[in-house]
Amino acid sequence: MEWQLSWPVRIAATVAALGVAGLVYGTLVERHHLRLRRVTIETPDLPAAFDGYRIVQLSDFHIGGRGWSSDTVKRAVVLAMAQRGDLIVLTGDFFEYTAIIAACPELFGPLRAPDGVLAVLGNHDYHHHGVRVHRIIQALQDLGVRVLRNQSHCLRRGNQDLWIVGVDDPHSGHDDLPSAVAGVPASARPIMLVHYPDFTWRLPPNRYALALSGHTHGSQVRLPLVGLYARRRIANTRFSHGVYDVNGTPVFVTTGVGTSGRPLRIRARPEVAVIRLRARGHAGGQ
Repeated sequence: MEWQLSWPVRIAATVAALGVAGLVYGTLVERHHLRLRRVTIETPDLPAAFDGYRIVQLSDFHIGGRGWSSDTVKRAVVLAMAQRGDLIVLTGDFFEYTAIIAACPELFGPLRAPDGVLAVLGNHDYHHHGVRVHRIIQALQDLGVRVLRNQSHCLRRGNQDLWIVGVDDPHSGHDDLPSAVAGVPASARPIMLVHYPDFTWRLPPNRYALALSGHTHGSQVRLPLVGLYARRRIANTRFSHGVYDVNGTPVFVTTGVGTSGRPLRIRARPEVAVIRLRARGHAGGQ
């Protein structure tokens, strides 16, 4: 007599097999499968000298975290450099423990851009209180990276300025927006760097030309309900990835490079982002 599984058992076995295959793919393949994301942002009141300006963004490395890959970080840096951007920005969550900060020169040493490399810190950078933060900042500064901790930075082309405002991590309570914008002219429309994208809900409407954030990992696992749970309960954010409009401020949220918690990604590939600024009237995006 030929023995056959009942249809409920066959369905359950198929679902289980697909789940296992998904975990294997997300762990071994997708989390290392870098993509290049190009975004064009139409920027209000953009100085003419900065029309077409290109910002390369990297974020959320989680170096030293569970299952982290130095190869993936190095490939992200190589891909970033290949874009020949005007400015490189790093939007937080660098290292998971203090000793691994020694890898900073090997991993981030190649980063160079005509207008330099700017960085802000993320919530994971504060996990070991203040000692590790000091070490991270020193390691980045030794490489020529300027870390903005509630500070601004002015880019100049000819007689025109583009202001960058860097807010220290709001998710861990280190933000100080008044200090960050001190010295920025009231007529300027600065670009904000802030690790935690939900901070942008606190900004005055139509004050900022753009905000660049990370933190979300694109939900890391973009499956029904799972992705929502990851955003709301784990990352405590309403954002996933891509471009949002928050009270008139374009907010770009990158999926980042590394992972946090379980080392896998499903439908949320790691990425290097290239943000191109265009004056209003030059619509379009990629």
